[in-house]
Amino acid sequence: MPSNIKSILSTGESKRLEFKSGNVGMVALGATICAFLNSGGGQIFVGVRDDGTVEGGVDAKQIEKMLHPLSGGDSSVSLITPNAIWDVTEEATDDGPVVLIDVPAGADLPYLFQDSIYIRIGKQTRKATGGQTRELIQRRYLHGARWERQPVLEVKLKDLDEEEIFETVRIAANKRGWRFRDPEDLMMILEDLNLVDHGRLTNAAAVLFAREAGHIFPQAHVRLTAYASDKAASQLREDQTSRGHLFSHLKTYDAFLGRHISVISDFTATKNHREDRPQYPYWSLREGFRNALIHRDYESIHGRVSVSVYPARFEIWSYGNLPPGLSIASLKTGDRSLPVNPDIAQVVFLRGLVDLLGRGTRKIVEEFRSQGLPEPVWKKQTGGISLTLRSRATPGEIPKELNARQIALLRRMKPGDQTDLSAYAKQTEGDWSERALRNDLSKLVRLGYMAKQGQGKNTFYVRTEKPTA
Repeated sequence: MPSNIKSILSTGESKRLEFKSGNVGMVALGATICAFLNSGGGQIFVGVRDDGTVEGGVDAKQIEKMLHPLSGGDSSVSLITPNAIWDVTEEATDDGPVVLIDVPAGADLPYLFQDSIYIRIGKQTRKATGGQTRELIQRRYLHGARWERQPVLEVKLKDLDEEEIFETVRIAANKRGWRFRDPEDLMMILEDLNLVDHGRLTNAAAVLFAREAGHIFPQAHVRLTAYASDKAASQLREDQTSRGHLFSHLKTYDAFLGRHISVISDFTATKNHREDRPQYPYWSLREGFRNALIHRDYESIHGRVSVSVYPARFEIWSYGNLPPGLSIASLKTGDRSLPVNPDIAQVVFLRGLVDLLGRGTRKIVEEFRSQGLPEPVWKKQTGGISLTLRSRATPGEIPKELNARQIALLRRMKPGDQTDLSAYAKQTEGDWSERALRNDLSKLVRLGYMAKQGQGKNTFYVRTEKPTA
């Protein structure tokens, strides 16, 4: 079985770890999930005996279906209230599949299951006493109202991106089994997503869906910068600021990756064809960015996210500290989810964009290790947390004498792609002379980025294997 699963099971049951037989019922799972929500989060392995040995043969889809009545936007039919999220995944072992239910720490204490409050005492799930219930309530109100739950008076329903809201409804219902009281009523949808408080839209609603989110909250900006060399003071290939809502940031980021993540072609003696691979695993690039958007400190005016691309490394930085209970070292094991902005995290999770809750950072490490890449590095830096990812190969730096037209052309083409003067002219913004465009292509040939083929009107240019920054 994977080493991480084997290691977890070998530790035995604890305050944050529970083993359940494969024939467990919904009531037992509901009580344990409720207890973890009230007690800082935890993990339930279904298909594992009390001694940590694996039964196997458990179907994740059946467990997910069993858990659907527990929570959802429609609190009138949910067995766990207030509504909450958890992740269900199937994990392979040598003795067959087991199911992992990953429960994050709840932010809206206390949680009830079938009108009772459950907590974890050691490795036991128990009903809370009156004193323990009072303590849960005090813990909730001692921290005050979270920034994301505070009302945003200047934003109205008309200011939100309806298309993204209805897309959230569609995916949440189909992928997560989330229940909405009325999937056509915008206000009721937002209430079911915890984005309305006492009839007013919350800050989280604006961050997630307001078209002008960046103008309302400057700290919601994302800066995306590509550098020509590994020095931060080097020439910029691109520098832009994304000012929309969270989902527009994701689209802008994906387009940015397409322009600035090189494709490396691999030929070996054992292969008779070329394999094109990106410098970095795309899943990890996206997971790292989504984590930054979800967990940054939106309350501070300094709470921006920045992405910096260099020839040999990729950096994502977000303002804010790790929540109590997490450390830089614990990010690599990813065994606990403590979302800083649980309402924002819930919507991103329901959209299917975060599949592993707190375990996403661990998967980034595993993905880089499996591909023989340098291990990702998280560190505290200038008031925030940075993630540095290093490339599978160090591409060559783009010479400073190349202009924006030439750089854009190189970014569009993969090794083996072809272009000619006419196609280049159509793709180039501005009214450039034929001579200037011919000079562009000639310089790329001279520097080894392009190979010239044919003669006269039949001349065309082929992108070579030479990597770009």
